[in-house]
Amino acid sequence: VLVYQGGFEDNEYSGNGKLYELNGILKYEGGFSGSAYSGSGRLYTDSGALVYDGGFSAGLYSGDGTEYYENGKVRARGSYAAGQLNGEGQLFGEDGELVYSGGFVNGKYSGSGELYENGTLKYVGSFVDGEMSGEGTEYSPEGGKVYSGGFSHGIYSGSGTLYGWNGDFRVEGQFEDGLANGVCSIFRGTGEQIFSGNMTGGEISWYSYIHADKSTVQAAFTAG
Repeated sequence: VLVYQGGFEDNEYSGNGKLYELNGILKYEGGFSGSAYSGSGRLYTDSGALVYDGGFSAGLYSGDGTEYYENGKVRARGSYAAGQLNGEGQLFGEDGELVYSGGFVNGKYSGSGELYENGTLKYVGSFVDGEMSGEGTEYSPEGGKVYSGGFSHGIYSGSGTLYGWNGDFRVEGQFEDGLANGVCSIFRGTGEQIFSGNMTGGEISWYSYIHADKSTVQAAFTAG
């Protein structure tokens, strides 16, 4: 049974060659060094479907490359190191729709990127360890802004602006655990400011105004 066909050096696979499964199906074709995949090559599944086409180093994906699903559609493409996406790249679903485009570190979203859902842009901004973290903007399926500002572990956190689904209002201020918390201002869609004060858990802190004097209440609810 033919296992390998190609170059040798010091009794190891070297240069260009082809590696076969015991059943005769081609497993890999491309460059070798010290019997490990090295340089440009193509890797296949046991059934003969293309898995990866691109650079290798010490047997692992390295450099520019493209990964594929069994159905032949592109799974991912970009810059690889140590077998994973590291640098700029793109990730796709099995249906061919773009899922993510941007930076990667060890296969996880990192740095600036764009996240898509059902082919529609969902988020643009910063990622850390695969999660939305840092400054970014979230969009609705219709393309309107939902939130713009700070994120932490995929949740609204820090300074930001929350937009009403129909553009009829917006909340600007501090967010924590995904909700408005702290000093915030509420505006109508027309831009008219209707509140400026403390919010807790996404709602106006009504109890804080029970014993407040009239001027304080007027300042909060007739701001602007």
